Amino acid sequence: MQEWLQGYFTNFTRQSIKWEEMQISYENFVRSKYSSKDATNLIAKIDWNKWVKTPGMPPVTADFKTAEYSEAIKLADDYIAGKGNTSPVGFEKYKTWIEGLKAIFVQHLLDNISKVTKEIA
Repeated sequence: MQEWLQGYFTNFTRQSIKWEEMQISYENFVRSKYSSKDATNLIAKIDWNKWVKTPGMPPVTADFKTAEYSEAIKLADDYIAGKGNTSPVGFEKYKTWIEGLKAIFVQHLLDNISKVTKEIA
């Protein structure tokens, strides 16, 4: 998907296109990367009219959780479980995380503020 998106943005930079052109671009990409049968199956899974013309939330919700996301949540949960009496295993990794992961960690603590003791803070 990332390869297609990079090509899509490169090909259509500074242009105004219709959604049908996006669909054609995607389908051509899929056909170039997969066997005919696999491409047909992948293309059939997308209901473009529903995505584009139906009001409300999209028909599919993307899940952007990664192993790193889960690691940040677990570290926050481990801090809560330790009640500030001990540092969790692997706490040193926090220093190497990008800001986004640090934000996920802190947000999880804030979301569970009723469980956070002053010793943790």
